[in-house]
Amino acid sequence: MTSAAELSSPQTTIRGRFGDVDVLAAFVGGLGSPVPVLDITEDQWRNTVNTDLTGKFLTVRTFASAMKEKRSGNIILMSSAAGRLVSQASAAYAASEAGTLMRQQVLHAASGRLRKKVSGKLASNSQYL
Repeated sequence: MTSAAELSSPQTTIRGRFGDVDVLAAFVGGLGSPVPVLDITEDQWRNTVNTDLTGKFLTVRTFASAMKEKRSGNIILMSSAAGRLVSQASAAYAASEAGTLMRQQVLHAASGRLRKKVSGKLASNSQYL
């Protein structure tokens, strides 16, 4: 999902069947195919960042508003170790994953005020943020 409009229908369907979301797990991405850093095209960069980072941003924004209103909920964001360590993944993917890690930290800082839990998953290690 790369636009807020794409999330409107799933949000309506989920709320209609199950009510407000109490646990949100945003597992978006997977465009980390190796591309030499100087060979990545603008389209590859934008597509990767739009899918991997913007998709997670929009998913959280779409579903977290009800959590904010209730002052309750859990958000789980998935991030690859490519966001913390240099790897064979493309630079766009690494930047997107690093952005996800920072978003987790910002959400966690805000969650103290909202009484909302934000967790992250890094590779196969779970960690509470």
